[in-house]
Amino acid sequence: MENSGNFHAGLVLDGYRLLRPIGAGGFGTVWLAESDASGGFHAVKIVNSSQRALERELSAVRRFREFSRTMRSPHLIAIEHVNTIGDALFYVLPLADGGPSSVPTDPEWIPDTLASRIEARKSALAWFSSKEILEDFLPIARVVAEMNSAGVVHRDIKPANILFFGGSPCLADIGLLDDDTQSLSVRGTPGHVPPSWYLEASGQPDMWGLATTLYSLLSGNHPDKIGRSNFRWPPQGETSLSPGEHSKWKHWHAAILRATEESPHERFLTIQSFADACDCSQEGELMQAGGLSKSRIGMVLGVIAVLIAFAVAWSWRESRGKTPEVPQTETSGQILPTQHPTLDAAFSENITTPQISPPEIDLSGALEAINRVKESINEASIRAEQSRSPNAL
Repeated sequence: MENSGNFHAGLVLDGYRLLRPIGAGGFGTVWLAESDASGGFHAVKIVNSSQRALERELSAVRRFREFSRTMRSPHLIAIEHVNTIGDALFYVLPLADGGPSSVPTDPEWIPDTLASRIEARKSALAWFSSKEILEDFLPIARVVAEMNSAGVVHRDIKPANILFFGGSPCLADIGLLDDDTQSLSVRGTPGHVPPSWYLEASGQPDMWGLATTLYSLLSGNHPDKIGRSNFRWPPQGETSLSPGEHSKWKHWHAAILRATEESPHERFLTIQSFADACDCSQEGELMQAGGLSKSRIGMVLGVIAVLIAFAVAWSWRESRGKTPEVPQTETSGQILPTQHPTLDAAFSENITTPQISPPEIDLSGALEAINRVKESINEASIRAEQSRSPNAL
C-alpha cells in the first residue's frame, strides 16, 4: 500500500478511490471518493498529523459511533467505514448535497453547507425567512441538546460544519468531539469557540457554538459583533424585515445574549431550554427568552390557588376537631369539679353555649405571591406590546 504521507488522486483506500480534495480542517483533509464496488460517491476524511492529533481523532470517532448507534438521528452525520494506513487515519462519510453543479466530479461542485448558504444570501435580494432559519437551526440545536444530555460535546459547532443531505441539515466534523469533563480545553474555530472566561464560568461550549451560529444565520456577520445594535440585521438592512419578522429577530438576539452571558445564573440552564426559547413555530408565538410563558404563569397561579384552598380546609378541620372548653367558676382556694349540664339544662333557653370562632388564617404570604405573579404577567404584556413596534429595541 502507498505511504501514508503520499495521498493523491487515484489512490484506493479499502475500495474507495480518491478523486480530489473538497475540504480541509485543522488536522485533516476531506476527499471526494468513488466506491469501486457501487460506483457511488462518498467523502473520505484523512487525518495525517501528529500522533497526538491522530489519537484524539480516533478517540472522537469511537465515542461518536458509540452514542450515535442509540441516537440514530438524521441530523448527525454517519460514519460508514474507519481504518488506518501507516500513521494516518481515514474514515468514510456520506456525500452531502452540492452545487452549483449537481455532478460531484465537476470541478465547480462544492458541498452544500450552512456557511456557503449564508455567503450566497449576502448578494441576494432577500435574506433567510424566519421559517427557513427555524428549519436550518432548530434540528441542529435539538440534536446537540440530546448529545449533551448523553455527556458528549461537539466543540466545533459553526456554519461550515452544518451540511445538507436531501435538503435537511446535519451536524458534521466530529474531530473535536469529547466527553463533557471539568478539564475540557479551549479548541475550535475562533469566534465560534467559547472564550476562556466563558468556560471558566461553567459555560457549555456547544451552547456558545449554537448561539454564534444562530447569530451568523440572522445577520451574516462574524460572531465578534454579537451585542452591537448596528449588526443585528441581515445585509439587506433592518427595513427589509416585516414587523413580524423584526419581532422574531429581536427575540432571537435576546436569546443569543442570554446564552452567551458571563454570569452562569443569567444563562439558559440547558441547551434544550435554549432551543425551546428559539422555537417560534407553534401558533406563531415566541417563547419567552427571559421570563415565564403564559402557560407556565397559569400553572403557577393554579398551584397557588390549590395551596390556599388546602390551607383553609385543613385549618377548619383542625378547629372543628377540638372539644370546646366549658367556663368554670372558682372561689379562692377552691377548685370546683367539672359541671356537666343536665338534660333539662341542655334545653334551657338561658344556657350559655361556648362560641367557636372561625380559624384565623394568615394568607398574606399567598396573596403576596399572587400579586408578584400578576406583576410578572403585566410586565410580560408590556414587553410583548413593545416587541410589536418595529422601532423598539
